[in-house]
Amino acid sequence: MAELAGVDEARHVAFAMAHLKRHLSLDSGLRPRLAAAVETRFESLREMSGLNEEVFDALVLLAAGRFEPEAIEQGYAAVLALKADMDAARRHRLEKLGFEPVEAERLSSLHTRNFM
Repeated sequence: MAELAGVDEARHVAFAMAHLKRHLSLDSGLRPRLAAAVETRFESLREMSGLNEEVFDALVLLAAGRFEPEAIEQGYAAVLALKADMDAARRHRLEKLGFEPVEAERLSSLHTRNFM
C-alpha cells in the first residue's frame, strides 16, 4: 500500500510541476505570487511550522522497527536523512520552476508540521 501511495504521490507531483511550468511560461508575474503564497501559508501556520516532536519520535520508532537503542539510533539517522532528502527534493523542484537556489532554499525551509 505504501508503494502504491508513493507512485500516486509521484504522479501528483509530476502533474503539478508540468502545470506550473506551463503557467510560468505564460505568466511572468506568477513566480513572485507563488513565493508570496508560500510565505502567506507559512505565516498563517507559524505555530505549526517545522516537524513537531511527536511526529518526529513516531517516525524514528517506525524507521527503527524495534526498541533497542541501536535500532532507535538507526531510526533517528533515517528520519534525519528523510528530512534532508525532502528538503533537497523541494529545492530541486523550485529551481526547476525558475527560482534561484537561495530563494529555493528559503522557500523550502517554510514547510509545515504536516511534513508538506
